[in-house]
Amino acid sequence: MDSAKRHRQAGFSYIEVLIGIVILAIVAAGVVTGFGAASSQIGSSRVDVTASKIAQQHLEDINNMPYSQVGVVGGNPPGTIAVTQTQVVGGVTYTTQTSIKYADDPAVGQPHIFVDYKLVTVAVTPQIVSGKAVTQTTLIAPPNYASIAGLSTAVVTVVDAVTLQPLTGMTVTISGGPSATRTDITTASGTVVFAGLTPNPPTTGNPQYSYGVQVSQSGYATDPSTAPSVTMQHLSASQTWSVTVKVFQPATLGVTLVDSVTGLSISNYSTITVTAPAPQSVTDSQSGTTGAFTFTTLQGQVIEPSLSSFAITASADCYASQTQNTPVPVGYPNATIQNVSFRLVPQSGGRMNVTVLDATTGNPISGAQVQLSGGQGNLAPVVRTTNAAGQVTYCEPASGTVNYTVAAGAAGYGAGSMSAAITNNTTTSVTLRLVSGVAGTIRLTTGASNTLVRLKASVGTYDVSQYTNSSRYADFVNLAPGTYTAYEAVGFSSGTPIWNSGATVTCTSGKTTTLALP
Repeated sequence: MDSAKRHRQAGFSYIEVLIGIVILAIVAAGVVTGFGAASSQIGSSRVDVTASKIAQQHLEDINNMPYSQVGVVGGNPPGTIAVTQTQVVGGVTYTTQTSIKYADDPAVGQPHIFVDYKLVTVAVTPQIVSGKAVTQTTLIAPPNYASIAGLSTAVVTVVDAVTLQPLTGMTVTISGGPSATRTDITTASGTVVFAGLTPNPPTTGNPQYSYGVQVSQSGYATDPSTAPSVTMQHLSASQTWSVTVKVFQPATLGVTLVDSVTGLSISNYSTITVTAPAPQSVTDSQSGTTGAFTFTTLQGQVIEPSLSSFAITASADCYASQTQNTPVPVGYPNATIQNVSFRLVPQSGGRMNVTVLDATTGNPISGAQVQLSGGQGNLAPVVRTTNAAGQVTYCEPASGTVNYTVAAGAAGYGAGSMSAAITNNTTTSVTLRLVSGVAGTIRLTTGASNTLVRLKASVGTYDVSQYTNSSRYADFVNLAPGTYTAYEAVGFSSGTPIWNSGATVTCTSGKTTTLALP
């Protein structure tokens, strides 16, 4: 028994063996991970050392350059150094970014010349997953004071024209003078300093007589108050020129029209008129039948936002007009779009559909000018342009006892005209047929002034009445060549003219034909 017991105590159980294997695996994994981390750190450290050496060498190369060449290509100051360079060392690609700026370090009591030193910053980044940039800087002094004496400086500040707050990250360019064109980005204070500029020549006729600055930034426009006279300057030796450039984000105005009763979009002919406040102070309008309008410009100018109110007037056929006054946009500069909705109140009236055709071919005349006027309310002339189908539509109050006059004209055609009535809640269709040809004039004379006369075309749609003037004649102008019948009113019956038998008269192209009525 004792022998068996001793035998059992001399070995390991299976469970003990398994536990030992697991522990050994855990320890081994930790060791391997540690070796991997150490290896990675060693590799990363080697890459960092290489990046530092590249940066140091780049700074040393720049220190050995002529002072006038110390600058990046197209930079501020300008020079011959590329902004970005790459090189491969030990199978790793390193990217070098170079920034060079003037440093201002005036002595106590001395004026700012902005060109005391050049501050050079070099950042070298290894192009690997764990790569980190190594940045080094240095100051480079000019070889002597004479090399910077007498140079000029332009200090440009860019602000928002509406809020007057400085704008950072704006692209500013100075050009036109003896120094090469420079471009730089505004700082957090909205400022760019262009130092070390060669003074302008004294002769006014010299093309390099003045420097000019310009802000070119996507999404911004220069305020009209920053005129060329503000952004151009002749710089003399040692002069510092400070200029403020005002810019803004152009606004967009959207206008929609809905019926206040039905809530539906208004499809009647509508006109939106927008008047901008100072300093833009312009008025523009759009017309159509869609019930939706978008303004991005006013009189060809982008819309300058304003904290003051724009006046926006909406008018539509058979609706009462409305005006809203609002800044455009509300919430600038965080918002640049302003949407305005009008709920117009409908008024009684009827529609008139006018179609303008060629009297010979029957084809529609696109671009013809149609004028509706008169009626019981003595409507002022409303002029609209026909669409591709030769049509325009009006919606106006009922004509009552006095018909409306519908007239049309188009290039290369004589005028057409007729009277027509509008009835509430109904549609009146009118067709005007114009005769092509060079227009002429017919003058009707009578024995007395204020005599009602009438001229009606034999071909086409032309039937117009008017009173003779104090010289006892009435001119009918812009007539198509052809035959007409002229009438004189010999009396009235319940307000309706009684016409005589009429007389025939022929209109000749480009001439005035006179006919005396008995």
